[in-house]
Amino acid sequence: MKSIVLTIRSLLEAFDIIRDAKLKKFYLLPGLLNAGLIYILYQVSKVLSGEIFSQLETLFKLESYESIAFFAVKILVACVAFLLYFFVYKALLLIILSPFLSYISERVESHIMEREFHFSMRENLHFIWRGVVISLNSFAKEMVATMVFLLLSLITPLNLLSPFLIFIVQCYFIGFSFMDYTLERHGYSSKEGTQFLRSNALFAVVNGSIFVGILIIPIVGIFLAPLISAVSITLGTVRRLEEDTTPSQS
Repeated sequence: MKSIVLTIRSLLEAFDIIRDAKLKKFYLLPGLLNAGLIYILYQVSKVLSGEIFSQLETLFKLESYESIAFFAVKILVACVAFLLYFFVYKALLLIILSPFLSYISERVESHIMEREFHFSMRENLHFIWRGVVISLNSFAKEMVATMVFLLLSLITPLNLLSPFLIFIVQCYFIGFSFMDYTLERHGYSSKEGTQFLRSNALFAVVNGSIFVGILIIPIVGIFLAPLISAVSITLGTVRRLEEDTTPSQS
């Protein structure tokens, strides 16, 4: 409940911070990059899906779409293809936007803490590279977990839970990717960042689900989600770090 309250509070305050810190211009560029990525992946997926369905027709020796078996296989392939498309899209999106999200996160913390961060070009490149590595590692772990849940979906009592579990895993790693921009500025190593994530797993999941929820809003979602999530999650992560470093009252 504490994580949910913190997330909602940070989300509501994010809009004021975007205005006060003059971050509105960052709605546009990440959104345009997002739109370009969607278009490219859509064109690639059309070619690949067409080839896959062509091979299926040959395999089933069909000249029409009158086979129930073919329909079933086609739906299954379409679902798996959509999952893979979304996973690849999300991973590439976070990698491409990493420099912008890192900068936005820094601007937010500078604004709310009234302090400036001075990094050399080498340090900035290191932060960007760390974001890329984390996104790739998260993608690999998500794929493994998703394959496990898809296999579990073959077991009747578990098939209803599989989509929910896949969604939770996705949100967990999305939240972590956004949180790590703040953790790296505070000197957290990758190992320490993972430990922080595990102790704030619900916070990561809730924030990741909000990102996905905004992202899927038709047209405007791709422009709103990156900036709003970067600001909101940075704000919440800073507060979590403050709680961890504040001595408990006896």
